[in-house]
Amino acid sequence: MKYKYVRQEELKKGDVMKTLWKGHDSLIVGFREYIGPIDFVARIAVFSDGSGMSLEKEHSYEILDDVGELWRMPEDLTHRVQ
Repeated sequence: MKYKYVRQEELKKGDVMKTLWKGHDSLIVGFREYIGPIDFVARIAVFSDGSGMSLEKEHSYEILDDVGELWRMPEDLTHRVQ
């Protein structure tokens, strides 16, 4: 598989992020606003399994370059973001 780096503000719903801490690539189903005391956190990415990950400002993340038809965003997963 081919990967590329994108800045956190360029991440979008449907991207597949390389998450080594989870042991596999993770489909982003949405984002939550971060409200907290840590200044370097921009927002929270929400994955298809319901887990989340804080995204740092001024940081790049590795995603699959060409997701294609394999990872189309199922509409029934969008409820996890709310």
